[in-house]
Amino acid sequence: MPETPITWQALGAVLVAVGIICGGLWTVYGAIKKQFDRAATLGEERTTRTHALIENLRAHIGATYVPLAVHASELRRLDDALEERDRQINDLAERMPCPAAVKRRRSPTKRSPQT
Repeated sequence: MPETPITWQALGAVLVAVGIICGGLWTVYGAIKKQFDRAATLGEERTTRTHALIENLRAHIGATYVPLAVHASELRRLDDALEERDRQINDLAERMPCPAAVKRRRSPTKRSPQT
């Protein structure tokens, strides 16, 4: 291969080609970065919306449903009240005879003689 000196024209053409390649890569990089930034922004917005929905749901559940511990304590209180009522009824039944429990003696009916 014969040695030819590098001319200003050839050097300029190489620099232009390198510039075009670098410019194209820079444009592609910018487009990719823009898409990544857009995706990150959308992700943050969706995350914020999801957290807000979860908080609203948590508030709704807290206002609508009773926690298990509160429910259990209310059941215990109700059970105690029913036991107390039953005890009072039993105490009252011991002091007063129940009319339904007293068996009355019926007088024998007179039968007519069979003819």
